[in-house]
Amino acid sequence: MTVLLLFLAAVPSILYERWESAYFPDDNIMSIVFHNPIDPVEESWVTYRYDREDNWKSTEISGITYLAQNDPRWSSLMIGNYTAGHSGCSPSVGAMLVNRLKGLDLTPHDIGMKFYEWKYMNVGREGTSPKVWKRLGQEYDLRYVNHLSEEGYIQALQSGWIVVMSVQGPPFTRESTADNWISHTILVYGLNDAGYTNVMDPYSSYNTRAFNASELFGMRVMLFEASNTGAVHAFAP
Repeated sequence: MTVLLLFLAAVPSILYERWESAYFPDDNIMSIVFHNPIDPVEESWVTYRYDREDNWKSTEISGITYLAQNDPRWSSLMIGNYTAGHSGCSPSVGAMLVNRLKGLDLTPHDIGMKFYEWKYMNVGREGTSPKVWKRLGQEYDLRYVNHLSEEGYIQALQSGWIVVMSVQGPPFTRESTADNWISHTILVYGLNDAGYTNVMDPYSSYNTRAFNASELFGMRVMLFEASNTGAVHAFAP
């Protein structure tokens, strides 16, 4: 079993088997338990390519349907006190994710209303809590891991998992200071041996393209990294 490393400054103990735990040696002790390892996804829509020497070359995922939050079919529909078009990046990503992994045909508004009913979106103020991703995985019986290190994130992409990432800064948002909560949610999937992955940005068709996976990881929201939820979430059937 390939070990999933956690993004931690200092981890005195990591236990392996079917779970991992991380312990923070300061006053704000926090424990994270992952019940699913990063095993390769064995589905017809995931293709692993190797060269003649059996060296991995790429992991490709097909059949993800792009959904834009500003699509006129739902952009003006309300989710709480805000429209799907203005606040719908996370539910758009959620719909793309669930539709591919579960073979459904949900809209961003469908998922957004679930997020709102669970009290994770547009409650009190505009936006979606990163805590919603664990709840989404539970709702649709998906394997889920979070708080991924860069190594764990790369491993997840290589193993055919689909990643949801909260990002900050150009080209996804205008601001990128470490002390604000301005962020955007994107879907990340697939990887090749040149280090590039695919992004679906529900707000921008221009940003729906290949990005360097390591550079993309550097754009994650660090304020979310300091919480129990993290900014990088991986899902598999």
